[in-house]
Amino acid sequence: GKALVHSNVRVGYMRQTAVSGSAKTVYEEAKSEMTALEDAREVLDTATKIVEDGDYSEEALDSLANAQELFQNLGGYEQEQMVESVLKGLGFETEDSDRLCSSFSG
Repeated sequence: GKALVHSNVRVGYMRQTAVSGSAKTVYEEAKSEMTALEDAREVLDTATKIVEDGDYSEEALDSLANAQELFQNLGGYEQEQMVESVLKGLGFETEDSDRLCSSFSG
């Protein structure tokens, strides 16, 4: 079949795998597949540290600006809200976010 999606809509996919033995929290497990966003966060953290350590060169500031833009465009500043919304849609309560996956039965 076909899926028609408006050009301004971002589609996400999360593999459904058994996580009963996971040592991660529900929140950590839910965001674990957001690899592009986590990679962008690392680039942003690195660029931020370079500037915080005193490198105010044009190259360092451009790198920081580019890293911030990419992180924002990927939804980095809304990640927590996105994860919580997905978890709520799956039937989890807010307080479940900090529970270990292994603490759930079945």
